[in-house]
Amino acid sequence: MDTLLRHINYLLLTDGLVAIDGIGVFTLQCRSACINANGSISAPALYISFDAGVCADNADIIDSISLAENISYDEACAKVIASSAMLHEALSHGEHVPLGDFGTLYARPDTGELAFDARYCSWYPELDISPIEIKEHQIADAPEREDDNIRRRRETFARYLRRTASSAAAIALIAVIAFVMAHMPANEKSVSQLASMGIEKIQGNKTEEPVIALPGQSQASKSALVLILNTPADGCAPAKIRHRQAVEESAETDNAPGRYCLIVASLASQKEAETFIAAHSTTEMPLRLLAEQGRWRVCAVTAPTLEELNVAARNLGVYDAYPSAWAFRR
Repeated sequence: MDTLLRHINYLLLTDGLVAIDGIGVFTLQCRSACINANGSISAPALYISFDAGVCADNADIIDSISLAENISYDEACAKVIASSAMLHEALSHGEHVPLGDFGTLYARPDTGELAFDARYCSWYPELDISPIEIKEHQIADAPEREDDNIRRRRETFARYLRRTASSAAAIALIAVIAFVMAHMPANEKSVSQLASMGIEKIQGNKTEEPVIALPGQSQASKSALVLILNTPADGCAPAKIRHRQAVEESAETDNAPGRYCLIVASLASQKEAETFIAAHSTTEMPLRLLAEQGRWRVCAVTAPTLEELNVAARNLGVYDAYPSAWAFRR
C-alpha cells in the first residue's frame, strides 16, 4: 500500500492527475491568493480535489510502478490490485490514510463512501492585515496641512521663477553689451591730406608673365600665351602603377611612331603647337607634333602597347611634369 501511495504523490506532482480503478480520481488544483475574514491574506496554494467512485484506468500507475521497480507490466498490475485491496480494507476499518502533505483519505462512517480531507500547500506564509485607525483630530487637521503644503509649494515656485528671471536678464544684458562693443568703430589716427600735383611716368612692362603657368616653365622664360585643351573625347587610359623597367622604347624617332601616343597638350592650330614644343621640349624629354583627325597635339612618348607606353612615361617622368597627360590610340 505504501508503494501505491508514493506513486500517487509522484504522478500528482508531475502530471497533476492520477486515476485508480475502484478508488477514484485525484486532481491537483491551484488556488489564487485571497483575503480571509480575519483580515489575513492567503498566498497562492496547491490542493487536491477527489472524485470517488469514478471508473478509471490504472495504466498510468501501472507504468509508473513498472518503470520504478523494473518489473513487467503484468507484475505491476498485480501489485496495484493488491495495494488497492489493502487500501480499501484499511479505509473500511475507519483509518485515515495520509496522502503526503495534501490531506488524508477516509471513508464516511454513515455511507462508507470515500472522501478526501484536502489541505492547502503554499510556499508563502500568510500575511496579517491590520486596519489603519485614523483619529478624528487628524481628519480635522488634514485640510489645514494640505493648505500649508500648497502655500509652501507656491512660495518655492515663485522663488525659482525670480531666480530664473534674474539670470535671463543678466544674460540679455551681457549679449547687448557684446553686440555694441563688436559694432563700435575702431580708433584710427587721422592723416592730414594735402593737395599736390605730380606727373606719373608710365612705363611699359618689359617682361610679360603668362597668365597660366605651365609645368616646366620658369618665371624668366619668355613664351607666348598658350591655351591647352584636354579633350577626353579622344579616349584616355588611367595610369597604372607598375614597377619601372629598364626599357629603351623612349628613344623612338619620329620616322617610326608607335600605335599608342602619350599626349601632353592639344592645341587649336599648328603654330600654337610648334610654339609649345619650342618652349617645353628638352633633351631628356623631346616633344613632337602629332596631327590626327584635324587636331594638333603634342606627343611626348610613343609605344606599340599601352603597358609599354606607361612604363616609358614613368621612366621619363612625363606624369610628374604633365599630370594631365593622356593616352591616344592611332
